[in-house]
Amino acid sequence: MAIRYNVAIIGCGNIAALYDRPYQSDRVLTHAHAYSLETRTRLCAMVDVDYQKANDATCTWGGVAYNDPKEMLDNENIDIISICVPDEQHEKMLELCYEYNPKAVFCEKPLTINMESGKRIVNKYSEAGIVLAVNYSRRWDPITQHLKNEFEKGTYGKILNITGIYTKGILHNGSHLVDILRFLFGNIEKAIPLSARFDWYENDPAVDAFLKFTNGAQAHVVTGDARSYSIFEIDILCEKARFHFNRSGLEMTEYSIRINPMYPGYLEMYEKKRIQTGLNKSMSYAVSNIIDTIEGNDNIICSGYDALHTQKTCLKLIKECQK
Repeated sequence: MAIRYNVAIIGCGNIAALYDRPYQSDRVLTHAHAYSLETRTRLCAMVDVDYQKANDATCTWGGVAYNDPKEMLDNENIDIISICVPDEQHEKMLELCYEYNPKAVFCEKPLTINMESGKRIVNKYSEAGIVLAVNYSRRWDPITQHLKNEFEKGTYGKILNITGIYTKGILHNGSHLVDILRFLFGNIEKAIPLSARFDWYENDPAVDAFLKFTNGAQAHVVTGDARSYSIFEIDILCEKARFHFNRSGLEMTEYSIRINPMYPGYLEMYEKKRIQTGLNKSMSYAVSNIIDTIEGNDNIICSGYDALHTQKTCLKLIKECQK
């Protein structure tokens, strides 16, 4: 019989417990849902400063409700902890969880809002042998992973250009875009802010930027305005194909090349296929990857070090916008 790991969730908001319900659909959009489906985990407890939220969450997903994280960790023997609190509370919760030496911590993005604290925490977790995963969810999508492998093999030729669109702050939401571009195209060697607007958070501007990667690919990061609507899209132009992620990455359209039927002297792109990605189940893929890493059968797909690189780029863009 598979080993079962005891799990606790800190914070009982949307991504922790509210975006979906048991048996509602085949989508897995919350930490609680992913743990409830994974045969190797047991959801033991959930905590929120608003006890009623914790109680409502446990009535839906199971476990014991608390309103004090320390009390919960003192009372429960926890192996895996999810941190789903607001960004500015990540550092405090990561420090608290470290004291209880869990096997793994699964933290919502960004890792922290400060580079020095982020480095300190990542190094502490690494030295202690605690698996630290950060929820840049698109990394766990099998479609995106396959595309990364094809890009690395040169299947579609040279990457000509990349455009990404996002809203709601470069650190809070834009870091998703920065991170998935790093995952697909490698480390960023140049990040230049072009303009900025405060569309949601007063300390986290949405930044338009130019990014250049170590493999020579380049991207233009463009912002919308979250006060009007949310948007997250990626358009990748290659020599032999084009890939467009829309609906926040839930759908990908692949385009191929043909002779233009109206103007035969020209080549054009046509829609080859449109597919649903695995993003709506990425939470389950993440939990499975975390457990496989604990058991020595895999490496974490989005580690604390990965998140730190992404955070460094986002904080650099914010700082340079303030000059």
